[in-house]
Amino acid sequence: MAAFTLAAIACSPVTASAAAAPHAPRQLVIAGGTQRPTETQCYSSNCAPSAGYIVDSEEIKIDGGRDVPLPGLSPMHRIDVKWTIKNTTRCVNLGTDPCPSTGLRYPGLACVNAKGKPQIVCGSPGWDWSGLSDDRGLECPSFKTDNVALKPGQSVTICTSSLLFPQEVASVLSYSLGYDPPTVLDTSHITVYWSVTDPWNPRTAKSVPIKYKHWKCTREQEKKWSGDDPPACTSTGAFRRVYSGRGYFGAAATVTLPVTESDLAEKIPNEHQLKKQVGYIYLEGWAKPGATNYEFGLEYNEDANNYTLYSHGPGKWWNPAGADKGIRFTAGDKMRLSMYAYPPGSAANSQWPQGQGCDNHDACLVVRAQDLTTRKVIVQGFNAPGWSGNRLIFARMTSIAQEAVGHQPGDIFNDGAIFGPVHWSDAELARLSGGKVHAAPWAGGRQQDWPDDPTRVIVYNRDGQLSETDILDLHP
Repeated sequence: MAAFTLAAIACSPVTASAAAAPHAPRQLVIAGGTQRPTETQCYSSNCAPSAGYIVDSEEIKIDGGRDVPLPGLSPMHRIDVKWTIKNTTRCVNLGTDPCPSTGLRYPGLACVNAKGKPQIVCGSPGWDWSGLSDDRGLECPSFKTDNVALKPGQSVTICTSSLLFPQEVASVLSYSLGYDPPTVLDTSHITVYWSVTDPWNPRTAKSVPIKYKHWKCTREQEKKWSGDDPPACTSTGAFRRVYSGRGYFGAAATVTLPVTESDLAEKIPNEHQLKKQVGYIYLEGWAKPGATNYEFGLEYNEDANNYTLYSHGPGKWWNPAGADKGIRFTAGDKMRLSMYAYPPGSAANSQWPQGQGCDNHDACLVVRAQDLTTRKVIVQGFNAPGWSGNRLIFARMTSIAQEAVGHQPGDIFNDGAIFGPVHWSDAELARLSGGKVHAAPWAGGRQQDWPDDPTRVIVYNRDGQLSETDILDLHP
């Protein structure tokens, strides 16, 4: 059982000299709530309960964070964050073996530079054992030892400290259990994220108030294609889009639904009032540039923290399950979404089936959703003029759709809404050839962020067009 007793990770905090004492720290805005990274360690190839297994899990809560200017260091600045870590490890059928203690794992910090470009690793955050006496506002506890071993159910509150260059601004915090491939093939559950709004100004090297910037997308811009590139903005909310070129039969991708609740409140203090604000995760496609898009994916239900399957096309909404909009999927589930033209004859197979519902198979959209957690599968076809063969354009989208009161635009990017993290993986594009469907890893595509602001449309863990993690953070 010793292999599962995880020692504490001891890192030396960054400290400043007395001559470089900080002044006027500013609070960070940190969104994402309590999160629980998990990894199941089995004692048999099929993870049979009778063989015993351990669900390695911790509950992570961030209690606050501050950006501390350090004028005596050229000037640099420091990011201090207060964490509460609880061991929630669960053991099944281990006999008399005790459920293992765990230690502190791996905190992370990502930044953007003065031009808004992501800096994937910055500051090297380390656990602080001294209590950060020069940042008393955060009230960090001090420790006599760096040996933290938490039994199941135990928790500890501790801080991290990171020294940043003047041109770096904190954007995302992360926490990882620390497993690596090939020990763990699917790493989507072992790392969790929080988006950060940092008031540091990298151009002036000063801490400044966060100001709202107005984004505007005109009706002309909403409809304007540039070759095979779809419109880069909309008046109905924020989005992250990864899209293909023209000439495909279908697209598919796996999406891991966020475990934690997203915050999509409709009322905005001292600003507009929204009629509606909803998170969506979906595939979309066009028969040709300039055509109206079709959507297929998942709508977030904030009241229950789960997701409803939906489809949308020109002039109508569909629910592939029929009239029952009660078919919902659980937060944390993995979903495989597919969207494609009708596969004729022997081209149809278990992954690209024909589906029912089209009057004309030469103008037919087929959608497929499989919950990889529960194994439930839904397949449906819809009439879609222009949909056939290898001529289509596809995209995958993470979005917050907004509808404002009256005639106001829906692009309200300072209301504090947050959606995610949404993890896309195993993305594929398909073509028909020789009477078969040939799918290959999604490659050669492009991307669009609306608004074009890396602190509001946050993208991590990106592997080309194959996978990425998205967070939409409409901070004040």
